[in-house]
Amino acid sequence: MEYRYKSYQSAINSQIVLHTNEGCGIRSIARILNISPTTVISRILKISAGLKRPYPIVKGNCYEVDELFTYVGQKKNRICVCYSLEPKSETIIDVVVGRRNKTTLRKVTETLVLSDAQRITTDKLNSYKDLIPNKIHSTKLRGI
Repeated sequence: MEYRYKSYQSAINSQIVLHTNEGCGIRSIARILNISPTTVISRILKISAGLKRPYPIVKGNCYEVDELFTYVGQKKNRICVCYSLEPKSETIIDVVVGRRNKTTLRKVTETLVLSDAQRITTDKLNSYKDLIPNKIHSTKLRGI
């Protein structure tokens, strides 16, 4: 059976991932693949729902936690992307999207603390002081 619409082709998801990795936006991907932007968004949501934590958390390792800001739709709709990584291998451990508050940061830091991390390095955001024990928490200056 051959489908008429390109969005039903079997390789469309891998093409969306490829273009997303190259930094293309929703409209660019839609234009390149000749499908609607709404279809691109729904496919990205389906792909992201199937993602698993990319790397197992190893007990006793050192980790870095940081956050970045972006917006959805309008600049007043700011969101925070908080992530943790293992600096030696530069492997992303966890990613959480939400508001810049302790609830969002806790989702990333809690598993690291429970893994008996040797050290967790963050920026100087005050919220981290309440989430990470002092004996394993260290801070770094921006740009270093």
